[in-house]
Amino acid sequence: MNTSTLLTMLGCFGLFVLFCLIMFWVYGLSIILHWIIKSNGEQARAIVLEVRKAGWGWYSGGNYSQTLLFQPVSVKLEVHPNNAAPYITTDKFNANRETFYEKLKPGAEMQVSISSFSPQWVASIPETIVEAQAHRVKGNSANMPGGVDEEDPKVRLRKLKELLDSGLITHQEFAEKRKEILDDM
Repeated sequence: MNTSTLLTMLGCFGLFVLFCLIMFWVYGLSIILHWIIKSNGEQARAIVLEVRKAGWGWYSGGNYSQTLLFQPVSVKLEVHPNNAAPYITTDKFNANRETFYEKLKPGAEMQVSISSFSPQWVASIPETIVEAQAHRVKGNSANMPGGVDEEDPKVRLRKLKELLDSGLITHQEFAEKRKEILDDM
């Protein structure tokens, strides 16, 4: 075997290894990180604020009858920890067909697991998604999850203060939104 053949084989092998590392980084690493966070993290509820495709979906079938196996998605979440103020973070996971097309919409609620290393690292649990209309009932506070009417001005002002205290909004934004809430009363 001459030197040029050996270099060609090494180059092809190097490209194959690089391709495998990229595929692992894109599709495999998040699965492993989610498993670690779910096994060691604290459970909390989260509200989906935004949903975006985060890569190519994997399909099965022919040209005219394709079925989505899974779609990588990136979600922006408002996480509500048990004993802390709510905050906003993002997560990436592979959503199955039913979850992606029917359940994963802004306003939907689901469980997440919060990492003990950093609260910004969360692992979504898409099996627990509750559609937006199913858990938001206006008016009677007895029908609300946890018995809280989220349209109540006191609750809205309390949440607004938590956002200010956590640094997610400025004092000017706080004052404007507070005025809106008080004007609605």
